[in-house]
Amino acid sequence: MTKLLPSMVLWCVVAGAVPANARAWADPAAEEYASRVDRSELDLLSTDELAALYAAEYESTLRGRTANEAFLAPRSHLTLQLGYALTHDVDELDYQSTTHTFPALLLRYRANDWFELRAGWSGVTLDTVSDRLTGERDRDTFAADPSVGVRLSLTDQHGVLPRTALTLSTPVQVGEATSLANRFDPLATLAYAWCGSESLLLSGSTGVAWVMDGAGREFDFRQSAALDYLFTDRLDVYGEWFGVLAAGSEFSHFAGPGVSYRLSRRLQVSCNTAFGLNAAAADLITGVDFTWRY
Repeated sequence: MTKLLPSMVLWCVVAGAVPANARAWADPAAEEYASRVDRSELDLLSTDELAALYAAEYESTLRGRTANEAFLAPRSHLTLQLGYALTHDVDELDYQSTTHTFPALLLRYRANDWFELRAGWSGVTLDTVSDRLTGERDRDTFAADPSVGVRLSLTDQHGVLPRTALTLSTPVQVGEATSLANRFDPLATLAYAWCGSESLLLSGSTGVAWVMDGAGREFDFRQSAALDYLFTDRLDVYGEWFGVLAAGSEFSHFAGPGVSYRLSRRLQVSCNTAFGLNAAAADLITGVDFTWRY
């Protein structure tokens, strides 16, 4: 289960799809672009034009987690994200494991059209393992190292070629390095997204992490895919699948729904749930996240 925690932490980062009339989130250049588009003529726009409108005018964090990885934060604003995640699992030996992780902080700042600075701290993890037959219980508490990183916008959508972005992050060690404390690992993620209509977004990501375990460092592979649909200018609903292939372990994968809701021009909340699809995966991962834009 501990090898799943980096992936779980990544699931704590808020995201969603961008509203079709969320002008409050737009920057001046995007507003000028949007002013030339009659909403009644959206059906006449090409897929590339819709993708450009989606990406430029509606640069928001109101997207699903996977979709968000292909977009930068709103321009010239600090974006603060925080959340809570719960992981629950019962193995074949009847041991029950419950993990709480909070506050999952992430600070994002977009410096220009293609470059974003990121600093995060997954926070404190409370881990409880109990034997359901004997009632014995073992508790552990530890804090993760903070992390720093960047996100680079690589390409916009052109026809069948998706919008892409590359995210690079690494931990910053504080205090003594232990196998429990170092829960965040160097990670590189390539994300890609296709805007199929005004309300529909298909996205995916491929990542590689350099994970530390008792024998040293090894590479883990991560993959995700998602489909977002905007029901209103404030509400995004999405379905998501993701998996982790840890060195020497079976591929563990999850699937589940999520929803993001924009409470105001500066605040949004997201809720997500994922169910393990095989024995190697935890039974349940769920969480709630908040995003505040300064």
